[in-house]
Amino acid sequence: FEKVAADKVEKYYARALYRAGACAANLTNWPASQAHFDALLKQFPKFEQAPDARYGLALALQKQNQLDQALAIYQQVTDETEGESAAKARFMIGEIKFERKQFDDANEDFIAVAVGYPYAHWQALAWYEKGRCHMALSENDKARAAFQTLLEKHPQHERAAEATKRLAELKQ
Repeated sequence: FEKVAADKVEKYYARALYRAGACAANLTNWPASQAHFDALLKQFPKFEQAPDARYGLALALQKQNQLDQALAIYQQVTDETEGESAAKARFMIGEIKFERKQFDDANEDFIAVAVGYPYAHWQALAWYEKGRCHMALSENDKARAAFQTLLEKHPQHERAAEATKRLAELKQ
């Protein structure tokens, strides 16, 4: 993809930039991912997967600790679409706020994902993180409720075992 992008083959250029950005992200090469997604969005602002590319750009920025820039782009994604990229972006906004110890604000973002988007994987992750927010705030009853909701609604999710462990910790 990088070769096609570098050659700027008109028919494939935008798609090559998108795929090169995604591949770089999968390889955790965040500067390259950022560069590809940034070039794509600047040169092809009406690209059909612009919200996904914007999410990729924000993730690359977040992974490079450029959190304020990432937050602004994640917010833009949630403003322009209600698709899965918006659910992921809202979740990541919550993650950044959690990292900044803004637990009440993060909790609002996680509940928005858990009940506002129809994507089971992101809903389950949001219920888990919502529980962690409540634990950080010493709101153990609310934390238990969030973990229990994850287990009831998404018992096969990858975070189910961790939610079960957290519930056991909260009972002690």
